[in-house]
Amino acid sequence: MRQIVLYLEDDANMRRYTAEQLRERGYDVEDFRRIDQVKEFFPANKDKIVCVIADLNMADQWLGEWRHESDGGMLSGWVWLQRFVYPKKPDMPTVIYSGYIPLLKDRLQTEGKLSLLERGNIAYVEKGDGEWEGFGGLLRTLKEKLHIEPCM
Repeated sequence: MRQIVLYLEDDANMRRYTAEQLRERGYDVEDFRRIDQVKEFFPANKDKIVCVIADLNMADQWLGEWRHESDGGMLSGWVWLQRFVYPKKPDMPTVIYSGYIPLLKDRLQTEGKLSLLERGNIAYVEKGDGEWEGFGGLLRTLKEKLHIEPCM
């Protein structure tokens, strides 16, 4: 059975680079730019998906009736996880991969929504250059924190 890493990122360059690098290291990656693209894919493949990597700050136009919860797109990924992923697979290993993690956590805390993303199956990786940031941090998080191994 396939073991899919699902990657949701609206920045084309970031998505292309990250997905390519993960594939080169043996991960089976399905990457998507928009939330509406995964509305059908996720439910149909939820048993094959072993991890979700998601940006939280994305365009919100495809959220439909939940668009108002996205705070102008700042929390689009949060809405997607809350409304579409965790109801179907509550313990889905997840990496929040964003350049705005401190800001997003503050925003979620202010709105009383942080508890959803403060669980053991969720890790945060800043898109930066530090040891636990950027692509290297993403790889370490997948392997060491979430125990998601390549499919090789």
